[in-house]
Amino acid sequence: MSPTKRAAAAGFLLSVAGLASWFAAVALRPDPLPVGAALPPLMFDGGAGPHRLMANGQTPLLIVWFRSECIHCQYEFGVLDRNLDLLPRVQIYLLTGADSLPHAQLAESWPALGAPGRATLASVPSSEFERAFGTRLTPAMFAFDSRGKLIAKVIGETKFDRIAAAFYTQRVAGPGPRASATP
Repeated sequence: MSPTKRAAAAGFLLSVAGLASWFAAVALRPDPLPVGAALPPLMFDGGAGPHRLMANGQTPLLIVWFRSECIHCQYEFGVLDRNLDLLPRVQIYLLTGADSLPHAQLAESWPALGAPGRATLASVPSSEFERAFGTRLTPAMFAFDSRGKLIAKVIGETKFDRIAAAFYTQRVAGPGPRASATP
């Protein structure tokens, strides 16, 4: 075998070994926020200054991480808006990394979700959200019980029944769904 072919083969093997070790490191990295974990400390700005995200001991929380231009996020908002009555006692936080908050778009496109007092729309630096929740991907939803324990998380688009089921299996959202969720 010529020296050029040996060098190319060695380079190829080193590249494969490097990729394999990177994949192994990613696969073996512990989940930053496993189910059962406590609500991580996070500061957010809803337009009236910084506030700390925290459980109040009475109301379960649904944290939704989104980007305004994300079509999957818009789909999830639509599904959440149509099924909001199935989560009467759940406090919803809609968090984005954007500097400007889409209040008008929320109220116009998703009137139930945009109703005053129903959901808190707030901005969080993406790096801070990733540090606390372990992802920058959108949409991402994290369901916490009233004590601030993570009961479910979904990264990416999902059916609403999956989120509602997390609250109802914990008996924290109210009397239970009267009917199946609307897609």
